[in-house]
Amino acid sequence: MTDWRPYPRRADSTVTGELWQLDGVGDAQHATRPVLVWLPPSYYTDSGRRYPVVYFHDGQNVFDAATSYSGEWGADETLTALTAQGTEAIAVGIPNGVRVVLQR
Repeated sequence: MTDWRPYPRRADSTVTGELWQLDGVGDAQHATRPVLVWLPPSYYTDSGRRYPVVYFHDGQNVFDAATSYSGEWGADETLTALTAQGTEAIAVGIPNGVRVVLQR
C-alpha cells in the first residue's frame, strides 16, 4: 500500500473541496484498488474533533464526473452545502473492482 496523496484531478474534473487517494488497498480475496476520502473544511483546523463517516461503494461515481461511468453522485457538493449549514462529515469512496478508471 502506498501513502495518501491528493486526488489527481483531470482537466475535466468536477471535484469540489479536498479529496485524497490511497492506492493499493486490497487483500488475497479482493483486487487492489484506490480508496478516496473527502475531508470537510475544518478537518485540519479543528484538532481532536470527531467526524461522522459516510462510506460509498462504487466510489468511482461519488466525487468526479470525469471518472464516473454512470454520472457523478455529487457527494462532495452535497457535503459542502451541508458544511455551510453546520453539518460536517468525512466521505469515503471505495471503487468497485470491475473497472477502476481513476488516474494513477
